[in-house]
Amino acid sequence: MLILKPFSQDRIWGTPRLKKYGANSKHAGSVYTVAGTEKLDCAVYDSQTGENTTLHQVTQQKPERLGLRNYEDYPLIIDMLGADQDLSIQVHPNDSFARHLGLPYGKRESWYFLEIPKSGSIYSGLRDPQQFPTSDEFKADPTRFIGTEPVAKGDYLYVPDGTLHAVRAGALVYEIQQSTDITFRLYDYERKGLDGKPRQLDVKDALANLDPTHHVEKRLFTDKIAVDEQPYRLKLIHSDQIVTNREEIAVAITNIGDSLIQINDHSLISGQSFLLLPDETVQLSGGDRLIIATPKTYWHKSK
Repeated sequence: MLILKPFSQDRIWGTPRLKKYGANSKHAGSVYTVAGTEKLDCAVYDSQTGENTTLHQVTQQKPERLGLRNYEDYPLIIDMLGADQDLSIQVHPNDSFARHLGLPYGKRESWYFLEIPKSGSIYSGLRDPQQFPTSDEFKADPTRFIGTEPVAKGDYLYVPDGTLHAVRAGALVYEIQQSTDITFRLYDYERKGLDGKPRQLDVKDALANLDPTHHVEKRLFTDKIAVDEQPYRLKLIHSDQIVTNREEIAVAITNIGDSLIQINDHSLISGQSFLLLPDETVQLSGGDRLIIATPKTYWHKSK
Protein backbone atom coordinates (compact mmCIF):
# COMPACT_ATOMS: atom_id res chain seq x y z
CA MET A 1 0.00 0.00 0.00
CA LEU A 2 1.26 3.45 -0.95
CA ILE A 3 -0.16 6.34 1.08
CA LEU A 4 -0.01 9.57 -0.89
CA LYS A 5 0.47 13.05 0.54
CA PRO A 6 -1.71 15.64 -1.23
CA PHE A 7 -0.31 18.96 -2.43
CA SER A 8 -2.07 22.06 -3.75
CA GLN A 9 -1.58 24.51 -6.58
CA ASP A 10 -2.89 28.08 -6.67
CA ARG A 11 -5.17 29.19 -9.51
CA ILE A 12 -6.69 32.55 -10.37
CA TRP A 13 -10.10 30.91 -9.94
CA GLY A 14 -9.14 29.15 -6.68
CA THR A 15 -10.98 29.06 -3.36
CA PRO A 16 -10.27 28.88 0.39
CA ARG A 17 -12.74 25.98 0.55
CA LEU A 18 -9.92 23.60 -0.37
CA LYS A 19 -8.22 24.20 2.98
CA LYS A 20 -10.24 21.29 4.39
CA TYR A 21 -8.26 19.03 2.04
CA GLY A 22 -4.92 20.37 3.25
CA ALA A 23 -4.43 23.38 0.96
CA ASN A 24 -2.48 26.16 2.65
CA SER A 25 -3.61 29.03 0.43
CA LYS A 26 -6.94 30.78 -0.10
CA HIS A 27 -6.17 30.75 -3.83
CA ALA A 28 -5.77 26.97 -4.18
CA GLY A 29 -7.66 25.59 -7.16
CA SER A 30 -6.53 21.96 -7.04
CA VAL A 31 -5.41 19.65 -4.26
CA TYR A 32 -3.65 16.81 -6.05
CA THR A 33 -4.27 13.59 -4.18
CA VAL A 34 -2.97 11.15 -6.84
CA ALA A 35 -0.24 12.33 -9.22
CA GLY A 36 2.97 10.70 -10.38
CA THR A 37 4.43 12.58 -13.33
CA GLU A 38 7.61 14.64 -13.61
CA LYS A 39 5.62 17.87 -13.22
CA LEU A 40 3.00 16.70 -10.72
CA ASP A 41 4.28 14.25 -8.13
CA CYS A 42 2.84 13.23 -4.76
CA ALA A 43 5.08 12.25 -1.87
CA VAL A 44 4.49 8.63 -0.87
CA TYR A 45 4.84 6.50 2.25
CA ASP A 46 5.36 2.85 1.36
CA SER A 47 3.71 0.76 4.09
CA GLN A 48 5.57 -2.40 3.00
CA THR A 49 9.10 -0.98 3.11
CA GLY A 50 8.62 2.00 5.44
CA GLU A 51 10.29 4.22 2.83
CA ASN A 52 9.35 7.80 1.99
CA THR A 53 9.60 8.52 -1.72
CA THR A 54 7.39 9.88 -4.51
CA LEU A 55 4.91 8.19 -6.80
CA HIS A 56 6.93 9.06 -9.90
CA GLN A 57 10.05 7.52 -8.36
CA VAL A 58 8.15 4.31 -7.58
CA THR A 59 6.79 4.02 -11.13
CA GLN A 60 10.24 4.58 -12.63
CA GLN A 61 12.16 2.28 -10.26
CA LYS A 62 9.67 -0.52 -9.55
CA PRO A 63 6.84 -0.29 -12.12
CA GLU A 64 5.99 -3.98 -11.78
CA ARG A 65 4.77 -3.40 -8.20
CA LEU A 66 2.01 -1.20 -9.61
CA GLY A 67 1.29 -3.38 -12.64
CA LEU A 68 2.93 -0.94 -15.04
CA ARG A 69 5.49 -1.30 -17.82
CA ASN A 70 8.96 0.21 -17.70
CA TYR A 71 9.03 4.02 -17.89
CA GLU A 72 5.26 4.37 -17.62
CA ASP A 73 3.73 6.98 -15.33
CA TYR A 74 0.79 6.02 -13.16
CA PRO A 75 -1.95 6.72 -15.73
CA LEU A 76 -4.36 8.70 -13.51
CA ILE A 77 -4.28 12.11 -11.87
CA ILE A 78 -6.90 12.78 -9.19
CA ASP A 79 -7.52 16.10 -7.51
CA MET A 80 -10.07 17.90 -5.39
CA LEU A 81 -10.95 20.92 -7.53
CA GLY A 82 -12.62 24.03 -6.16
CA ALA A 83 -13.52 27.20 -8.06
CA ASP A 84 -14.74 30.63 -6.97
CA GLN A 85 -14.64 31.81 -10.60
CA ASP A 86 -15.44 30.11 -13.90
CA LEU A 87 -12.57 28.10 -15.36
CA SER A 88 -11.39 28.79 -18.89
CA ILE A 89 -13.45 27.34 -21.72
CA GLN A 90 -11.17 24.58 -22.93
CA VAL A 91 -10.56 21.38 -24.88
CA HIS A 92 -8.35 18.35 -24.14
CA PRO A 93 -6.39 16.44 -26.80
CA ASN A 94 -7.44 13.14 -28.32
CA ASP A 95 -5.15 10.11 -28.45
CA SER A 96 -3.98 10.76 -32.01
CA PHE A 97 -2.95 14.35 -31.29
CA ALA A 98 -1.22 13.32 -28.05
CA ARG A 99 0.83 10.66 -29.84
CA HIS A 100 2.12 13.30 -32.25
CA LEU A 101 3.48 14.98 -29.10
CA GLY A 102 5.18 11.74 -28.06
CA LEU A 103 2.60 10.87 -25.39
CA PRO A 104 0.83 7.49 -25.07
CA TYR A 105 -2.74 8.84 -24.78
CA GLY A 106 -4.87 11.97 -24.75
CA LYS A 107 -6.93 13.30 -21.89
CA ARG A 108 -10.39 12.32 -20.77
CA GLU A 109 -11.71 13.29 -17.36
CA SER A 110 -14.66 12.98 -14.99
CA TRP A 111 -16.19 15.09 -12.22
CA TYR A 112 -18.13 13.98 -9.16
CA PHE A 113 -19.88 17.04 -7.69
CA LEU A 114 -19.52 17.59 -3.95
CA GLU A 115 -20.80 21.19 -4.23
CA ILE A 116 -22.55 22.61 -7.29
CA PRO A 117 -21.79 25.81 -9.24
CA LYS A 118 -23.75 28.92 -8.32
CA SER A 119 -25.24 28.86 -11.81
CA GLY A 120 -26.43 25.27 -11.33
CA SER A 121 -24.71 24.23 -14.55
CA ILE A 122 -21.40 23.67 -16.32
CA TYR A 123 -20.40 24.54 -19.88
CA SER A 124 -20.70 21.58 -22.23
CA GLY A 125 -20.13 21.24 -25.96
CA LEU A 126 -21.34 23.41 -28.79
CA ARG A 127 -24.89 24.69 -28.56
CA ASP A 128 -25.31 23.80 -32.23
CA PRO A 129 -22.84 21.19 -33.60
CA GLN A 130 -23.57 22.48 -37.12
CA GLN A 131 -22.45 26.00 -36.19
CA PHE A 132 -18.68 25.79 -35.80
CA PRO A 133 -17.38 29.23 -34.75
CA THR A 134 -14.24 30.93 -35.94
CA SER A 135 -11.84 32.04 -33.21
CA ASP A 136 -12.91 35.68 -33.68
CA GLU A 137 -16.60 34.79 -33.42
CA PHE A 138 -16.00 32.76 -30.29
CA LYS A 139 -13.93 35.51 -28.67
CA ALA A 140 -16.64 38.10 -29.37
CA ASP A 141 -19.38 36.13 -27.58
CA PRO A 142 -18.50 32.60 -26.38
CA THR A 143 -21.86 32.01 -24.67
CA ARG A 144 -23.53 32.32 -28.08
CA PHE A 145 -21.94 29.03 -29.10
CA ILE A 146 -21.40 26.92 -25.99
CA GLY A 147 -24.06 24.75 -24.39
CA THR A 148 -24.75 24.10 -20.71
CA GLU A 149 -25.53 21.04 -18.60
CA PRO A 150 -27.42 21.33 -15.28
CA VAL A 151 -25.77 19.62 -12.30
CA ALA A 152 -26.82 18.66 -8.79
CA LYS A 153 -24.86 17.55 -5.75
CA GLY A 154 -23.77 13.94 -6.22
CA ASP A 155 -23.89 14.11 -10.02
CA TYR A 156 -21.21 12.35 -12.05
CA LEU A 157 -20.14 13.74 -15.43
CA TYR A 158 -17.73 12.33 -18.00
CA VAL A 159 -15.78 14.66 -20.33
CA PRO A 160 -14.68 12.91 -23.55
CA ASP A 161 -11.54 14.13 -25.30
CA GLY A 162 -12.28 16.93 -27.76
CA THR A 163 -15.20 18.26 -25.70
CA LEU A 164 -15.63 22.00 -25.23
CA HIS A 165 -16.18 22.41 -21.49
CA ALA A 166 -15.65 24.39 -18.29
CA VAL A 167 -16.37 24.01 -14.59
CA ARG A 168 -18.14 27.12 -13.28
CA ALA A 169 -17.86 29.28 -10.17
CA GLY A 170 -18.91 27.68 -6.88
CA ALA A 171 -18.18 24.08 -7.85
CA LEU A 172 -16.25 21.63 -5.68
CA VAL A 173 -15.52 18.31 -7.37
CA TYR A 174 -13.56 15.09 -7.22
CA GLU A 175 -11.79 15.23 -10.57
CA ILE A 176 -10.08 12.29 -12.25
CA GLN A 177 -8.16 12.56 -15.49
CA GLN A 178 -5.65 10.72 -17.61
CA SER A 179 -2.12 11.74 -16.70
CA THR A 180 -1.58 13.54 -20.00
CA ASP A 181 -2.09 16.85 -18.21
CA ILE A 182 -2.63 19.03 -21.29
CA THR A 183 -5.34 21.67 -21.63
CA PHE A 184 -5.96 23.92 -24.64
CA ARG A 185 -7.64 27.16 -23.57
CA LEU A 186 -10.04 28.57 -26.14
CA TYR A 187 -11.37 31.47 -24.05
CA ASP A 188 -10.41 32.87 -20.66
CA TYR A 189 -12.37 36.10 -20.13
CA GLU A 190 -9.22 38.15 -20.89
CA ARG A 191 -7.90 37.40 -17.40
CA LYS A 192 -4.37 37.75 -16.13
CA GLY A 193 -2.55 34.95 -14.35
CA LEU A 194 -1.15 34.97 -10.84
CA ASP A 195 2.02 36.46 -12.32
CA GLY A 196 0.09 39.47 -13.62
CA LYS A 197 0.59 38.50 -17.27
CA PRO A 198 -2.21 37.64 -19.74
CA ARG A 199 -3.02 33.94 -19.63
CA GLN A 200 -1.98 31.95 -22.68
CA LEU A 201 -4.67 30.88 -25.12
CA ASP A 202 -4.27 27.83 -27.36
CA VAL A 203 -6.90 28.65 -29.96
CA LYS A 204 -5.33 26.76 -32.88
CA ASP A 205 -4.80 23.53 -30.91
CA ALA A 206 -8.17 23.85 -29.16
CA LEU A 207 -10.03 24.14 -32.46
CA ALA A 208 -7.92 21.33 -33.99
CA ASN A 209 -9.00 18.98 -31.19
CA LEU A 210 -12.58 20.20 -30.75
CA ASP A 211 -15.15 17.59 -31.78
CA PRO A 212 -18.44 19.45 -32.39
CA THR A 213 -20.46 16.29 -31.69
CA HIS A 214 -18.99 15.76 -28.21
CA HIS A 215 -20.57 17.02 -25.01
CA VAL A 216 -20.19 16.35 -21.29
CA GLU A 217 -22.05 13.13 -20.48
CA LYS A 218 -24.01 12.66 -17.27
CA ARG A 219 -24.11 9.11 -15.90
CA LEU A 220 -25.78 7.42 -12.96
CA PHE A 221 -23.14 6.75 -10.29
CA THR A 222 -24.11 5.37 -6.87
CA ASP A 223 -22.86 2.86 -4.32
CA LYS A 224 -24.81 0.27 -6.32
CA ILE A 225 -23.98 1.46 -9.84
CA ALA A 226 -20.33 1.85 -10.93
CA VAL A 227 -19.16 3.64 -14.07
CA ASP A 228 -16.87 2.18 -16.72
CA GLU A 229 -15.09 4.63 -19.02
CA GLN A 230 -12.40 3.95 -21.61
CA PRO A 231 -9.47 5.01 -19.34
CA TYR A 232 -10.81 3.96 -15.90
CA ARG A 233 -13.55 2.34 -13.86
CA LEU A 234 -14.98 4.07 -10.79
CA LYS A 235 -16.79 2.58 -7.83
CA LEU A 236 -18.37 4.50 -4.94
CA ILE A 237 -18.15 2.67 -1.61
CA HIS A 238 -18.68 3.28 2.09
CA SER A 239 -16.05 2.53 4.70
CA ASP A 240 -16.22 -0.18 7.37
CA GLN A 241 -15.38 -3.00 5.00
CA ILE A 242 -12.50 -5.12 3.77
CA VAL A 243 -11.20 -4.26 0.29
CA THR A 244 -9.01 -6.54 -1.84
CA ASN A 245 -7.42 -5.45 -5.11
CA ARG A 246 -7.97 -8.32 -7.55
CA GLU A 247 -6.80 -6.25 -10.53
CA GLU A 248 -3.39 -6.51 -12.22
CA ILE A 249 -2.77 -2.80 -11.63
CA ALA A 250 -2.71 -0.60 -8.52
CA VAL A 251 -6.06 1.06 -7.80
CA ALA A 252 -6.44 4.55 -6.34
CA ILE A 253 -8.81 4.90 -3.37
CA THR A 254 -9.79 8.43 -2.30
CA ASN A 255 -11.58 9.63 0.83
CA ILE A 256 -14.27 12.02 -0.46
CA GLY A 257 -16.08 12.30 2.89
CA ASP A 258 -15.56 14.88 5.61
CA SER A 259 -13.91 12.75 8.31
CA LEU A 260 -10.91 10.51 8.91
CA ILE A 261 -10.81 6.97 7.58
CA GLN A 262 -8.62 4.27 9.11
CA ILE A 263 -6.75 1.93 6.78
CA ASN A 264 -5.26 -0.84 8.87
CA ASP A 265 -2.98 1.21 11.18
CA HIS A 266 -2.96 4.39 9.08
CA SER A 267 -5.31 7.40 8.85
CA LEU A 268 -6.60 9.02 5.67
CA ILE A 269 -7.80 12.63 5.90
CA SER A 270 -10.58 14.07 3.77
CA GLY A 271 -9.46 14.26 0.15
CA GLN A 272 -6.46 11.98 0.67
CA SER A 273 -5.74 8.84 -1.37
CA PHE A 274 -3.77 5.62 -1.23
CA LEU A 275 -2.80 3.09 -3.87
CA LEU A 276 -3.79 -0.49 -3.17
CA LEU A 277 -1.32 -2.73 -4.97
CA PRO A 278 -2.34 -5.93 -6.82
CA ASP A 279 -3.40 -8.74 -4.43
CA GLU A 280 -3.30 -6.45 -1.37
CA THR A 281 -6.12 -6.40 1.20
CA VAL A 282 -6.97 -3.62 3.67
CA GLN A 283 -9.53 -3.01 6.39
CA LEU A 284 -11.36 0.33 6.11
CA SER A 285 -13.15 1.82 9.11
CA GLY A 286 -14.64 5.13 10.20
CA GLY A 287 -15.27 7.97 7.80
CA ASP A 288 -17.87 7.94 5.08
CA ARG A 289 -17.54 7.65 1.29
CA LEU A 290 -14.62 6.63 -0.89
CA ILE A 291 -14.10 6.31 -4.62
CA ILE A 292 -12.08 3.41 -6.03
CA ALA A 293 -10.49 4.25 -9.39
CA THR A 294 -9.11 1.40 -11.49
CA PRO A 295 -6.91 2.44 -14.45
CA LYS A 296 -7.49 0.73 -17.80
CA THR A 297 -4.35 0.46 -19.93
CA TYR A 298 -6.23 0.37 -23.23
CA TRP A 299 -3.31 1.99 -25.10
CA HIS A 300 -1.21 -1.18 -24.62
CA LYS A 301 -3.45 -2.94 -27.14
CA SER A 302 -2.93 -0.28 -29.79
CA LYS A 303 0.86 -0.63 -29.85
